[in-house]
Order: sequence, then structure tokens, then C-alpha cells
Amino acid sequence: MQSAPARPPSPVRIVLFGLLLAALGATGSPAIEVGDTAPEFHLADLDGLVHSLSGYAPNPVLLHFLECDAQTSIALAPLVQSDIYEVYVPDGLRMLGIECSGGGHEQVGNFRNQTGVRFPLLLNGEAAREEYELEAPSFVLVGGGGTVRYVSAGAGIDAYDRGSLSNAIEESLRESNDTKEATWGLIKSLYSD
Repeated sequence: MQSAPARPPSPVRIVLFGLLLAALGATGSPAIEVGDTAPEFHLADLDGLVHSLSGYAPNPVLLHFLECDAQTSIALAPLVQSDIYEVYVPDGLRMLGIECSGGGHEQVGNFRNQTGVRFPLLLNGEAAREEYELEAPSFVLVGGGGTVRYVSAGAGIDAYDRGSLSNAIEESLRESNDTKEATWGLIKSLYSD
């Protein structure tokens, strides 16, 4: 007995399935990609200071999207502190933790105390996370000119690839320093002779 050949799905079913995936956030990849212009934001930290992405130009900025009540974010934070923040901030990298699960001032303060991180933790980052279309934990490196240089959005601790992230940071720092040196050389030439 032969079975009937399988019918291909109808175009209506394909469209409905795509809409369902989009509604569930299962698009397969983050919307923000390397080469895109990073969306701007203005978010306050635990001390009430407002941070904006453009406020750090021309330095590269690492954005770490996190959830202060998630075990993965709690486990990653000390690693990111020692592997990235302590190593590259003295060279010009800027780093911001963006809390994107709705954690309030007290929860984010507890997260900082529990993990020992010293990089600024920004509150009310849900809209920024949505603009970047990333889940937590995720990492986005923005070059000094506002262009996305690296994106890592993974499931759980797999979002943190120290080697790839370090390489991207080192390249961005080199480019930023080259730009600063060229600009300074131009300024000096205008005032010499």
C-alpha cells in the first residue's frame, strides 16, 4: 500500500507560521548586526547619572544586556568584570550593563553587591533591549563612530565568547587610537609654523 505524497504547506500556513515565530520572538537572529548604526539611548545608572551611547564617542563601548535576577547574568557578571572590564577599560573601552528585565533600583543594587561589578549598571533598559532586539544575556560592541562591531546573543552563558569579544575589542581600540592620533596630528599641524 502506497501512501499519498506529502502536500507542500499552503502559502497561508507559511505566512501564519512566520507571524507566529515573529510574535514569539523566534526570528533566528538578532535584528542588530555588525555594520549597523547602534541605536541611541539615554538611561540612568544606580547613582542617577544619565548615560548615552553618543556620550562615549570616540571610545568603543561594550553593552552588556543582562537580567539582574537571572542566574546566567549573575554567573557571567564577575567573568565579564575580570576578563573585559579590568583588562580593557584602562585602554579606553567603556562598558555599560543594561538591566532589561524590569529590575528596580533595589534589585539592581543587590545584583551589583552580589556580583561585585564596577561597570555602570543602567536601569529601565527594556526599551533599549527591544530596540536592539536582543535577549539577555547579550553583548554588543559599538565602535567609536557608533557602528556595531560585534554582536553575541546566545542562550545562557554561551552568549559570552571571551576570545571573539576580546579580538573585537582590541581591533576597535586600535582603530579608535589611530583616529585619535590622526586627529591630534591634524590639530598640531594647524598650529605649527
